[in-house]
Amino acid sequence: MRKSNDPPHHPRASKRRQTVRIARISDTFVGEISGVDLSQAIAEMDFAAISDAFLDHSILLFRDQTLSKRELIDFSSHFGELLIHVLSQYLASDVPQVMRLSNTDEKGIHADFRNGAEAWHSDLSFMAVPSLATILYGEAIPDIGGDTLFCDCYAAYGALSEDMKDRLAGMAAVHSFRRYQRRRFPERPLTEEQKRSTPDVAHPVVRTHPVSGRKSLFIGADVISHVVGIEKRKGKKIMDDLLEHATQERFVYRHRWRKGDLIAYDNRCTLHRATEFDNDKYERTLLRTSIKGDVPF
Repeated sequence: MRKSNDPPHHPRASKRRQTVRIARISDTFVGEISGVDLSQAIAEMDFAAISDAFLDHSILLFRDQTLSKRELIDFSSHFGELLIHVLSQYLASDVPQVMRLSNTDEKGIHADFRNGAEAWHSDLSFMAVPSLATILYGEAIPDIGGDTLFCDCYAAYGALSEDMKDRLAGMAAVHSFRRYQRRRFPERPLTEEQKRSTPDVAHPVVRTHPVSGRKSLFIGADVISHVVGIEKRKGKKIMDDLLEHATQERFVYRHRWRKGDLIAYDNRCTLHRATEFDNDKYERTLLRTSIKGDVPF
């Protein structure tokens, strides 16, 4: 992970309260927050309500926001220390804490684009200390496609048989960014610096949320190279079966983006993936910040 020389960003403080309203989206695990303008400084009590909702829902949606990159950083900083992604070529030129996920460059020129996020994953699971949360802000949205699917890994774990839960207890899988890049982007090799900063790391297949205490599956597609102590093909079968189980429709929320949407999701208990869209016809630009997390256990 490339380090920034800048000191940690501290969000603006405000004593002015906003009207924070929280509603669950239908029968999903997603909470929608209304009554909040995220371009304004957030009062401590208002963010406390947002933080509680984040713990309850795992994913929060804020509609109709208009944010600069600096304002996105300011809101994101309420969740914790911001990370700078190892893939520096995708960072915003003026603020490296913001990653620009787009099929155009910053000058609006159509760029060669392949979406590596079409495989199920938890952001930065390949790091020894993965991301606590990711904040995505919809700046340009295609008319058709380009949705994001989110998986409730609490519910997926809870639905396993007791025998399977016992079998997974203590099991660890190795997350490999090098493997992920080779499989998804063989034409874009990592630099030597990027390789050095992302060594393979073993994480528990079932992790415990450090705040809620609940257990969830911590898995993914393409990023897992093998299961520790298990023959490779057998371990792959276990991971494939778990991913197939976890991504059943009953555990998945499909978000159809609108311009101005902001989504905050907890990487410790969710997976997500993007869906395809017509890359030649539409622009899709999401701005992303990542919050430093904790070592999975």
